[in-house]
Order: sequence, then structure tokens, then C-alpha cells
Amino acid sequence: MESDLLKYELWFTKLDISNTSKNRLSDCLYNAKNIYNSNKTQLLSTNIINEKVADKIIDNKDNLDIDKLYEKFQSYNQKLVTRPMAHFPEKLKVISNAPYGIFYIGTFPEKFDKCVSIVGARRCSEYGRWAAKEIAGALARRGYIIVSGMALGIDNESHIGALNEDGITVAVLGCGVDICYPRNNINTYVQIQKKGA
Repeated sequence: MESDLLKYELWFTKLDISNTSKNRLSDCLYNAKNIYNSNKTQLLSTNIINEKVADKIIDNKDNLDIDKLYEKFQSYNQKLVTRPMAHFPEKLKVISNAPYGIFYIGTFPEKFDKCVSIVGARRCSEYGRWAAKEIAGALARRGYIIVSGMALGIDNESHIGALNEDGITVAVLGCGVDICYPRNNINTYVQIQKKGA
């Protein structure tokens, strides 16, 4: 997506309205640039949002320098995929309150057809660690993308199992893609980025 459109997608992703409203507006108006360029009457005519939300959108775009927002975004080693983009996961599009945008570092998988999420206890047994690593590795060898949260314990071992098999693994982080938490998992965090996921 060209940078001119991406800055609008970034603005809309960061806008403080519900994901359900974002997704429905995007489906109706096709992309964030069209939403940004809409006036209050046009936004209300979609029958998706109320006047309070329309005012919030208008106030936000009037009081935010979208170019500075985009410059700051570019200064980080981050990328963004949003709902209107071709490689946004299809499985997320059917969930009404799915995130409008996903920030990531590395390479975003083209397809999520074959993916398995593995999550579990942070304080797990040695057997649990071994089993998570083995199961993730076996699935990765068969072409499955392993999705987990990079927490201590089962999550981290699942990522390691996939990485050991040169598989694709995706870490869903609750604190932002530029923050490695917990710090103990810094090696996993770096390896996930290096191996392209």
C-alpha cells in the first residue's frame, strides 16, 4: 500500500472508537482515506455510528497532524496491516470486533489458512515445556503457523519449537510490538523477527 494511503490507515487504526465501528465503516467506505475525507453528514449517513462518534472522528482529524503521526510511525521498525489490505487475515474479517489494524515487526504471513494457537501455563512442568516444544515443532514441520503470546512457559516453548523446525511463528503481544515482555524471552523475540514472522 502506498505511503499516502498507509498514513490514513495508521490514523484510523489508532483512532479511539470501537473496532466494530471501524470495521463496519471501513466495509462501507472502503478505506481510511475515504473515512478521513468524509464530513460529519457523510459519516452519519452510513447509519453505522452516532453523532457522538462522528464528532470524535471529526475532532480527531482536525486536531491531529496525520503527517507527524506517520513520520513517528516510520521512525520505529514497525509495519501495519489493516482490514482493507489484501493480506489481512480472512479469519479475522468474520469477527465483528476484530482489531482493525495489526502492528508487526518482521514479515507478515501471506495466509493464515493453516495456523494453530498454543497457549498455556506460565509456571509449567518440564514435561509441559517439552510437550509444547514437540507439538509446535511437529505442526511447524507440517506447514502450520504457530501463534502464541510469548509469555513465559508454554507460550515461549511453542515459539521455540516452531523456530527449531524453521517454521513460521507469530507472537501476539499485549504491550506493543516494540516491547519485549517478559525480558527473559528476548532471544525468542529476536529470533521470531529474524526468521521472518
